[in-house]
Amino acid sequence: MLLTRSLQASHRAWVTPFPHKRSFSTKSQSLYKFRLRPKFDTSIVRKHWGSHPRQYVEVFKYDPSFQETIIAVHGGGWIDYTQQATDLIHIQKGLKSNINMFSLEYRLSKPKHSPLEIFDSDDYYVKDPYHLIDTLQGLKNILDNYKVSKIHLLGHSVGGFLVLQIQDFQRIIPDALEELVICGEITKDESKVQLDFINNFAQKYAPKIDLINVFYLGGIYDVKLCIENANESRWNFCYIDDAFVSKTHYLHSSPLTTTSKGSILGSLCARREHVIINCFHDEYIGNYSPLRLMKWLNSQGKTTHLKLGSYNRHFGMLRHKEVHKIIDDTLHINYTD
Repeated sequence: MLLTRSLQASHRAWVTPFPHKRSFSTKSQSLYKFRLRPKFDTSIVRKHWGSHPRQYVEVFKYDPSFQETIIAVHGGGWIDYTQQATDLIHIQKGLKSNINMFSLEYRLSKPKHSPLEIFDSDDYYVKDPYHLIDTLQGLKNILDNYKVSKIHLLGHSVGGFLVLQIQDFQRIIPDALEELVICGEITKDESKVQLDFINNFAQKYAPKIDLINVFYLGGIYDVKLCIENANESRWNFCYIDDAFVSKTHYLHSSPLTTTSKGSILGSLCARREHVIINCFHDEYIGNYSPLRLMKWLNSQGKTTHLKLGSYNRHFGMLRHKEVHKIIDDTLHINYTD
């Protein structure tokens, strides 16, 4: 990874490096995957939109007669291959609302500083903002192929960060691409290709979306704040070094910390509520994270609700009935009998 010397020095206090090839033991790895993987569901339809194996959309439920749709984004710290779009099927199965639901998959960053095995060549991996670009490509694919317009965004863990970015992609992506060019990660020509895509998305696809509510489940929203609270994290947020190339990069990646000009959250504007859901005892994310997002959204004049509870910790909240009820009650859609 191309980190500046100053960034490396500033990170020494909080990053605990791991060997590149370290992996979990066979037993712990299988238990880890068992904890994350939902039971195989033959009703899920997978639609690939790109050549990379993680460039696809999963259709959990689709009925053209339903008026509203949830677009979900999974977590995994930008690097964890054991977490996938399928994980969010637990949300769909727990909801009583008559609503469509899709889940977006995206490419990951190489886990050089994290305790995960590296299986693939460098060209398999990406840096921010390509995770975000992939979610926009997936959203474009849904709009091209399904009758949807009234949309709710839902993100878990880093997926919460991504749904926040989706609402502000026109401010976020150009600066991130510029930083990748400066650090030699991509060429100017490649940057132009991606800028052309986001401009096209902003002109042709964003106007088709009626964004209603946004749900943030156990997420991070301010990377700088996470670094400052790194002692609360099991891995010291080392995955931040995997996804970003510099301090400038991660500061510009979040609507909360970017200084880029333009309309804040102006790419897609939710017309109803921002609902933040977090566990009291989340083993990965401290309560400072949802509180920071709530304070910032309130400062932007957004209708915001914070729900803190004992929701069975970071991953268990996806299965928790109270979390499902919060979402159902916010949707205000007729329940299934």
